Amino acid sequence: MAYINYIYFFILYSIITITANEQKNYNNTNTLRKKRYLLFPNPLDSETKLQVLFGLGLPMEEEISMTLGYVLKCNYNLPYNTTDFTQPYIRYQRDIKNNGMSRWELYRIFELALNSLGSGKACLLRAVCETAENSFDQRHGLFGELLHIFFNPSATKEQYKFYEDREYHAAELIGRLSIGECKSIFHELYASGVADVDGGATRESVGDWSMACNKDLDL
Repeated sequence: MAYINYIYFFILYSIITITANEQKNYNNTNTLRKKRYLLFPNPLDSETKLQVLFGLGLPMEEEISMTLGYVLKCNYNLPYNTTDFTQPYIRYQRDIKNNGMSRWELYRIFELALNSLGSGKACLLRAVCETAENSFDQRHGLFGELLHIFFNPSATKEQYKFYEDREYHAAELIGRLSIGECKSIFHELYASGVADVDGGATRESVGDWSMACNKDLDL
């Protein structure tokens, strides 16, 4: 008899425990709140960013009051779409914008910087030509590889921004085919915008090379 009572007690205890657990799960489901997200207005064509600045100013004791400062700026794009939270690792092709600077824009910046030496265009074309003539290899280390990439237009395939950008590919081809001719071909130096063509080829001749080499370079 005692054994039967023990079985009844165990069954009753099991029923009460299961019922309590189900009630607890039901309450947790009702009281559980999903994560809420704060979205910012759609910036349309522009981007809304959170900017954090860190600055350090160092006053210099000279005859003229001067302050040398260092600034660290961090930009964070603010979310305006729920997918930034629900699917943070998915990027759609239409949302990927190529805002990087092209090779031709970098070349134009270097041209302006080298204009103080004469013709910035000619200096850069000569550097491209000599790099193709004497290619960098593993012996030159990382810096040499970076120079090789920068001064070799064929290292990347980019659309021309202006027709004159073809001259860089022509200069590279000249360096490969005409060994030792880079100095004489790109000898021009500009003074007040006038080309000194004595002993060297003019920019127009480089343009002719560019037109002639387009087919060979598959441009």
